[in-house]
Amino acid sequence: GVDSYNFSSNISSTIIAGGGVGNDVFKFDSASITGDLTITAGLGDDTFKFNTVNDGSGLTINDFTTTDDTFSFNSAAFEGSNGHVLVFGSIQGTEFMPTSTGAIINAFDQNNSPIPDLLSISNDYWYYDVNQGNLYYDQDSDQQMEDSVLIAKVTNSSNNLTTTSLNASDIEYIS
Repeated sequence: GVDSYNFSSNISSTIIAGGGVGNDVFKFDSASITGDLTITAGLGDDTFKFNTVNDGSGLTINDFTTTDDTFSFNSAAFEGSNGHVLVFGSIQGTEFMPTSTGAIINAFDQNNSPIPDLLSISNDYWYYDVNQGNLYYDQDSDQQMEDSVLIAKVTNSSNNLTTTSLNASDIEYIS
């Protein structure tokens, strides 16, 4: 069946939520997640909907499937109406550093097209830390982690995602 969860308060305890088979929706609205919230959405086209910028330090999504599952962000809160870039890399000191395949950095626009030069892009940046499995949002695209927001730890069967298991098009903006 279709399950719908609405997380709209501070979560400081341990919660395990499961969706099962179906197109499940997990909504986050003013939810500061400092406890441990683990979501296994299950089979189907599942949506992780963020209406506000939340502290996701305790949120784990452990079965994300690209092209089936979607991150849906409110464009008023995340200011992504002009597009976005998904960058794969890791945190080094206080900065997010992209990884590369050969001479090409692992960065993609909302249509999954490679971005050869991040300095030429002024859209929102989404960072996926390939070492830790964390998804971050950086509104000002400066690669400094002090002002980036941790959305969630996102894996598939506890394995960190790669450039083939998370697409920039898996991230969408809604109004």
